[in-house]
Amino acid sequence: MENMSGVPLGRNLALWRTADLEATPESVLANAADEFQLLQTDRPGLGFSRDTCWLRLDVTNPGERRTWLLEFAT
Repeated sequence: MENMSGVPLGRNLALWRTADLEATPESVLANAADEFQLLQTDRPGLGFSRDTCWLRLDVTNPGERRTWLLEFAT
Protein backbone atom coordinates (compact mmCIF):
# COMPACT_ATOMS: atom_id res chain seq x y z
CA MET A 1 0.00 0.00 0.00
CA GLU A 2 2.97 2.34 0.32
CA ASN A 3 3.04 3.15 -3.41
CA MET A 4 -0.66 3.55 -4.06
CA SER A 5 -1.75 6.74 -5.76
CA GLY A 6 -5.32 6.70 -4.53
CA VAL A 7 -8.15 4.66 -3.14
CA PRO A 8 -11.82 5.39 -3.90
CA LEU A 9 -13.53 5.92 -0.55
CA GLY A 10 -17.16 6.18 -1.64
CA ARG A 11 -18.31 2.81 -0.32
CA ASN A 12 -16.59 3.54 3.00
CA LEU A 13 -18.30 6.90 3.49
CA ALA A 14 -21.52 7.38 5.41
CA LEU A 15 -23.73 10.42 4.74
CA TRP A 16 -26.16 12.35 6.91
CA ARG A 17 -28.09 15.36 5.60
CA THR A 18 -29.72 17.96 7.82
CA ALA A 19 -31.39 21.33 7.41
CA ASP A 20 -29.84 22.34 10.76
CA LEU A 21 -27.14 24.86 9.84
CA GLU A 22 -26.07 25.10 13.49
CA ALA A 23 -25.06 21.43 13.86
CA THR A 24 -21.59 20.91 15.33
CA PRO A 25 -19.42 17.79 15.23
CA GLU A 26 -20.26 17.20 18.89
CA SER A 27 -24.02 17.51 18.36
CA VAL A 28 -23.91 15.27 15.29
CA LEU A 29 -22.01 12.56 17.16
CA ALA A 30 -24.35 12.81 20.13
CA ASN A 31 -27.67 12.99 18.28
CA ALA A 32 -27.33 11.67 14.73
CA ALA A 33 -24.66 8.97 14.80
CA ASP A 34 -27.21 6.25 13.98
CA GLU A 35 -28.77 8.24 11.10
CA PHE A 36 -25.77 8.09 8.75
CA GLN A 37 -26.37 6.05 5.57
CA LEU A 38 -23.50 4.14 3.96
CA LEU A 39 -22.95 5.29 0.37
CA GLN A 40 -23.29 2.68 -2.37
CA THR A 41 -20.79 3.80 -5.06
CA ASP A 42 -17.04 4.31 -5.26
CA ARG A 43 -17.39 7.92 -6.42
CA PRO A 44 -20.75 9.23 -5.20
CA GLY A 45 -22.34 12.40 -6.49
CA LEU A 46 -24.30 14.21 -3.81
CA GLY A 47 -26.03 16.63 -6.17
CA PHE A 48 -27.29 20.06 -5.12
CA SER A 49 -29.01 20.66 -1.81
CA ARG A 50 -29.61 23.41 0.71
CA ASP A 51 -29.03 20.83 3.44
CA THR A 52 -25.80 20.48 5.33
CA CYS A 53 -24.11 17.22 4.35
CA TRP A 54 -22.02 15.43 6.96
CA LEU A 55 -19.70 12.61 5.91
CA ARG A 56 -18.25 9.98 8.22
CA LEU A 57 -15.23 7.85 7.40
CA ASP A 58 -13.84 5.24 9.76
CA VAL A 59 -10.08 4.83 9.26
CA THR A 60 -7.76 2.09 10.47
CA ASN A 61 -4.04 2.36 9.79
CA PRO A 62 -2.56 -1.16 9.61
CA GLY A 63 0.90 0.06 8.62
CA GLU A 64 3.54 2.43 9.86
CA ARG A 65 2.79 5.25 7.45
CA ARG A 66 1.69 8.18 9.59
CA THR A 67 0.59 10.78 7.05
CA TRP A 68 -2.35 10.31 4.69
CA LEU A 69 -4.02 12.94 2.54
CA LEU A 70 -7.75 13.06 1.98
CA GLU A 71 -8.76 14.70 -1.30
CA PHE A 72 -12.25 15.42 -2.56
CA ALA A 73 -12.70 15.99 -6.29
CA THR A 74 -15.62 17.73 -7.89
